[in-house]
Amino acid sequence: PEADTLARMAEAVAAHRETGAEIGVAFFQTYLADAHRRAGRVDEGLTIMDEALKLISVNGNRYHEADAH
Repeated sequence: PEADTLARMAEAVAAHRETGAEIGVAFFQTYLADAHRRAGRVDEGLTIMDEALKLISVNGNRYHEADAH
C-alpha cells in the first residue's frame, strides 16, 4: 500500500475510536498493522499491534485477540 492509503486507514481507525468505540478497534488495528508490514514499515506495524494488544487487555474484549497475535 502507498503512504496515502496507510494514512487513510489510520485516519479511519482514529475516527472510529473518537466515537468512543472500543469494539472492533483491535481488529481494525490488525489490518492496519498488516498493511504497514506489506509496505515495508514493520516497526510501525509492530507499534500498532502493541497498541491493539494493550487495548484488548484493558477492555477485556478478546474476540480478535487471536488475530492480533
